[in-house]
Amino acid sequence: MGLSPEAAARLGATAETAESDDDDAIEVLAENEDAVRLFLAAGTQWRVAVLPHPKGAILMRTALDYAVLPVVAGALGLTLDADLLDQLQTIEAEAAHAMAQAVRL
Repeated sequence: MGLSPEAAARLGATAETAESDDDDAIEVLAENEDAVRLFLAAGTQWRVAVLPHPKGAILMRTALDYAVLPVVAGALGLTLDADLLDQLQTIEAEAAHAMAQAVRL
């Protein structure tokens, strides 16, 4: 899942990536590490919508459940402040967009 140039700019990222043998590896800048940790830890906390489909229902992840984020952040030793929430929302928006693109109705 790639970031749009606008999202990358908001996170202070560059187009350059670290050299790696793993095609799925990404470089996380130190100032974004807490937001990425929180996003990954909250990975089971997506709200979902059920979309009807001729072959069955499709579960579409719509957004993170913000009510649980302070608990998840606290478990990681993080404080969910405005800056961390802004970074998390940038990651969340890009992830939601990528997941929506992966579901072709």
